[in-house]
Amino acid sequence: MSPFSGKTKIVAAGAVLIFAALVVALLYQPAPPAVVLPNPNGYDDFIKAGQELTGDPYSYRDGGGEKVLCTFVANNAEPLRLVRTGLKRDCRVPLEYSQSYLTTHITRLALLKRLAQTQAAEGNLAQMEHRYGDAARAYLDTIRLGHESTRGGVLIDSLVGIAIEALGSTPLQPLVSRLNAKNVVKPSRLWRLSKTNENRLRRFGSMKKIGPGGASLGVTELLANFSSFSGTAPSASSKKGPLKNSEP
Repeated sequence: MSPFSGKTKIVAAGAVLIFAALVVALLYQPAPPAVVLPNPNGYDDFIKAGQELTGDPYSYRDGGGEKVLCTFVANNAEPLRLVRTGLKRDCRVPLEYSQSYLTTHITRLALLKRLAQTQAAEGNLAQMEHRYGDAARAYLDTIRLGHESTRGGVLIDSLVGIAIEALGSTPLQPLVSRLNAKNVVKPSRLWRLSKTNENRLRRFGSMKKIGPGGASLGVTELLANFSSFSGTAPSASSKKGPLKNSEP
């Protein structure tokens, strides 16, 4: 018998034990620490609003025009109120570490996207009725929904958030020439919203080009043209940092 057979067996046994330990370490992962959700959670308001939506936000394009759009917005007054309530609260995406979570969460993301389309439809109606300040606020709230609905979430939440922001920023940019200092939001709030937007986009690099004309660049470009309708730019004292979800 070879003098190395005993050592070989020991080495082989050690290798097996190491391999088994690695397998156990990979398969067994301790549960992540529990995340404390805000109470009340604005995210819950968003999901409830999405579940209560009725009708098609794009039905007016089939020939009904302003009348159909007006009916759609009126029928969804409660979901629109709910989303505004949620925007005034702290928001956080509830995460679950289970196999069934992704299926459930995809359904939630679809509700958020449809809710944003409804907000944009509200802005479109206000624009048709020459209520340009109300239109700007609806579009800004759509962008804020894109921000707040991603807090604490994962990559897919951020990607959907960028798409939601585009639903607000794309129609908002050409509205600049229709606005003035009396019918639009304060310059400081617009500046802080744009900075929050820029910070999010930096995380995705080339993904900025998602959506027509770029994902959410319209807000920053809107700010650059702010003097065209207000005659002023945000003062240094107003630049307090990105907009927080608790601000109106």
